[in-house]
Amino acid sequence: MTCYGCGGTGQCHNCNGTGTAQAGKCVQCDGAGGCQLCNPRGHIAPELLRRSPFGTSSPEFTNVNPGAMFIQRLAAVTPTLFVAYPLIASNIVAFLFVVIRGVDFFAPTSSTLILAGANFGPRTLSDGQWWRLLTSIFLHIGIVHLAFNMLVLFQIGPFVERSIGNLGFLLTYPGFRMVVPGRPFPRRLFDRNNP
Repeated sequence: MTCYGCGGTGQCHNCNGTGTAQAGKCVQCDGAGGCQLCNPRGHIAPELLRRSPFGTSSPEFTNVNPGAMFIQRLAAVTPTLFVAYPLIASNIVAFLFVVIRGVDFFAPTSSTLILAGANFGPRTLSDGQWWRLLTSIFLHIGIVHLAFNMLVLFQIGPFVERSIGNLGFLLTYPGFRMVVPGRPFPRRLFDRNNP
């Protein structure tokens, strides 16, 4: 890969005259090697480098792509995603389950959603059906609602999970889903007229 500092001419301090991007010195460990950004020889991975707007006289850190560095650091903190993708699968399975049980695929009614486990104040509070707080998290009002929610979860879920950790995301997801959809959670819980 061509050095971004000199364009492959070999006339910069980043590539030490070789003209290849592999020779960029790591800014985190100052070339000592073994940190999460570089290889054991202390050179930054080529995909973390970017073209410097200052040419060959730029300091080392201007050749590091901060976005790629951030993503690599997040991946080092939370290397494996255990929550985001299983949540997507759980939502799809829950949707298919309620459709098989008779809920409309495109536009389910409030009454069929309540039968399927939607959170409805009178049933949740008066009848003691607290399990509705959990099941309502996985209910969706039709395939379009499910598709858009899962698209967003697919795009943002892994980033959030890496940012706050697997357990943090697992605990945050239900709370977020109870608060955000339509009405605040306390009003949804105590509303006796609408589900």
